[in-house]
Amino acid sequence: MAGPKFIKQRGIFMKLRSLTLEDMEKVRQWRNNNLEALRTPYVLTKEMQEEFYKKVIISRDAKVRLWAIDVGDELIGMGGLMNIEWENRLAEISILIDPKKWKMGYGSEAVHLILLEGFNNINVENIYGECYLCSPSVEFWKKISLKYNAYTTRLPKRKYWKGNYWDSLYFNISKNPVFAEDTSGTNGVQS
Repeated sequence: MAGPKFIKQRGIFMKLRSLTLEDMEKVRQWRNNNLEALRTPYVLTKEMQEEFYKKVIISRDAKVRLWAIDVGDELIGMGGLMNIEWENRLAEISILIDPKKWKMGYGSEAVHLILLEGFNNINVENIYGECYLCSPSVEFWKKISLKYNAYTTRLPKRKYWKGNYWDSLYFNISKNPVFAEDTSGTNGVQS
C-alpha cells in the first residue's frame, strides 16, 4: 500500500512518519498549552501520554491513525485520523502543530497530506472535523473548509470553557478527483 504524499513547496520538504514515544512528549507539551481547542480540556501527565501511545498510537486495532509531521528532520506536529468508521468509510481529522510554527503554512500542507492519506490509502470517503469557536484555530479551519469545498455548519453549545458554552464549526470534506492525482511528490510513510 502506498503511503501519503510528500510535499515540497517553497523549498520546504514535509512528510508524515510513524510517531515515536519521544515525539509524544513534545506533542504533550503543545497539547497542554492549547486546552481551549480540545474535547478533553485537562492537562496530560507524561504517564498518561505514554499510556495513550501504547494503547492507541501503536495499536493496529485502534480506530486511529496518527503520524508525526516533519519539516526536514524537525518534528513540527502530529496529525491524522480519529474515530475511523471503516464500515461507513468515515473519519475525523486531528492536527496539532507546534505553536511556534503557526501561521507559516505548515498546517495547511499537513492537512493536505492527511487528506491524501485518508482518501487514497485508508480509503475513507468523508473526513470531518469540529473546531470550537473559543479555539485560536477557527479561522484556519474556515480557510481549509473553503479550500476543499467542505460542507460546514455551526453546532450550538458544544464546549464548556471558562464558564461559557461555545458553539463549534463542523465541517465535512468529501473525496473528490483532486485527491486521486499525484501532484505533490513521491509516495510513502516514513517508518
